[in-house]
Amino acid sequence: MDCNMPIMNGIEATQCLVEMMRNSQVKTVPIVANTAFTEGEFVAQCLRAGMSFYSTVASFTPGIVEKPLSNKKVRELLILCKILVRAQRLNQCA
Repeated sequence: MDCNMPIMNGIEATQCLVEMMRNSQVKTVPIVANTAFTEGEFVAQCLRAGMSFYSTVASFTPGIVEKPLSNKKVRELLILCKILVRAQRLNQCA
């Protein structure tokens, strides 16, 4: 999710998507933030909005993905996202 889109920013778009996923209007998918902002509060805001991961150009924080993303890293992220989505579903059923 591009966090700096011109009409609706990534946080607003993510909130809309998360609501649509909750209402079963769209399939549940992981959302990865993509931005140059690295401030802790902005990262927290992205995660609170419902983004699964945070990717930035100049990232040195553990757990945050650095760009450019290689094909291998994208595959790893997708596998991790799939695991997290399954875990969320299991928690909802419990």
